[in-house]
Amino acid sequence: RNYALRAFLEQYGLILLIAFLFFGSAFLHPLAMFFTRALVGG
Repeated sequence: RNYALRAFLEQYGLILLIAFLFFGSAFLHPLAMFFTRALVGG
């Protein structure tokens, strides 16, 4: 049933994971800094 999706993930899963981690950290880093500043009150 999901052979196409499975083959796609087997081929591009690692690339997608790296891209997700890279962009995720790029977006989450300023967000985390903002929340730490808000929590600390600085």
